[in-house]
Amino acid sequence: MSDWKASVIRALLPWQEQLLTRILRITLALGLPAVVAGVITAVNAGAFLIAVANITAYILTLIVYVLRKRFYTGAALLLCVIVFVLGAVILLRAGPLSAAMLLLVMPPALAVLLLEERAYQGIRGVTVLALVMVTVLLHLDRLSWSVSLPLWYTLLGTYFMTVLALTSAVRFLLVRLALAVGAEQDLKAGKEALLQEVHHRVRNNLQVIMSLLSLHQKQVTTEETRTALEIMRGRIAAMALSYDYLDTEGPELLVDLYSVLEEIALERAGNVPVALCRDRGNDSILLGLEQATVIALLVAEILWNCPACRELHIELESREVRILFRSAPAELPEATRAILSALSGQIRGRIELSPSPEEPAVLTVPLSL
Repeated sequence: MSDWKASVIRALLPWQEQLLTRILRITLALGLPAVVAGVITAVNAGAFLIAVANITAYILTLIVYVLRKRFYTGAALLLCVIVFVLGAVILLRAGPLSAAMLLLVMPPALAVLLLEERAYQGIRGVTVLALVMVTVLLHLDRLSWSVSLPLWYTLLGTYFMTVLALTSAVRFLLVRLALAVGAEQDLKAGKEALLQEVHHRVRNNLQVIMSLLSLHQKQVTTEETRTALEIMRGRIAAMALSYDYLDTEGPELLVDLYSVLEEIALERAGNVPVALCRDRGNDSILLGLEQATVIALLVAEILWNCPACRELHIELESREVRILFRSAPAELPEATRAILSALSGQIRGRIELSPSPEEPAVLTVPLSL
């Protein structure tokens, strides 16, 4: 099977399954009273074959409904076989006029459920044979109709061509629709793969930068430069942690914020008591990469670059993150204070510094879930 045909079948299969499910539900719901009435009428008239055919067709339709998801092609084919067999029984026992509607309308309608080439051509071929057979039998009964021979053949030929043209047109439209859906899905998958590759490369580049800073830190002699490099390396490490907990399996690239902050607290807390709390109903808080990275930088900045910090309390709620830390404003380095203000403003957060070291400073960040 060619790639485009496989893409068509894959893209349209969910829609086909829904269509087949609805057809079966309507058939089973409306068919039950019809089958009961038909069986009673057939038994009273002595047409036991028609009664058995009706009951068998209904039972087989139930089987098709059960198998429709695991064996879609087989279920659709079995449904077509049921229609043909039931139509043939009615044709043989009740005459061509009673079976004409069933044989002429149902098989072409069911044929569009299958996009596999062999199955479709098979159903189409049997449909043509049924049309020819019913046309011939109806012609034999033409003498009972007050219709001229040319008009009779014109009507039958027009109906014959209309059914075939309608089947072909529906299939053509479905194939074009499926191609468009498949192309859109492939484009979306390509964009997601490209985005994941970009994030992977960014994470690797951050690791390389951290390694270079570590090497340079070992070579410098002044303590001030070494401390500055360590601070810079810590900030980059906080950004890299967000990429480490990036979920690339879902439709969106999200970060588990709790895991990121927990990792930062375990690595860099030192002598600072850290309490990390979250709502009981939230097993994980998934945020976009940008917001999660900024929050990680805020926590890292407080832990690593605020020597006067005595206690850190982080509350993760469903709509916001509250970061409380005890440190007098006078003891905060000017650079740290500017970074905290700039980062919190970037994600629409607000920071409230307490004048007393006994009262915690509060940094509140609304979450964009």
